[in-house]
Amino acid sequence: MTEREDHEQLADELDHDVERLEQESSRLEKEISSVREDWESKRADGGVPGAVPRSKDSPPQTAGPKPEPADEE
Repeated sequence: MTEREDHEQLADELDHDVERLEQESSRLEKEISSVREDWESKRADGGVPGAVPRSKDSPPQTAGPKPEPADEE
């Protein structure tokens, strides 16, 4: 195989990887949206244990729990 053919093969593999990652990203966005909608509907239902409704003053939570600060010595 020539050097040019090696580069073309690598480019094709990378293009395939890009397509796969874009599809996976799209799938994850849809899954996150679905889970968020489910959680918001549970928060709106007072009968769901642990799903405390958000107060009007609190900002929407878009990330997981905040990391604990590291112990400084």
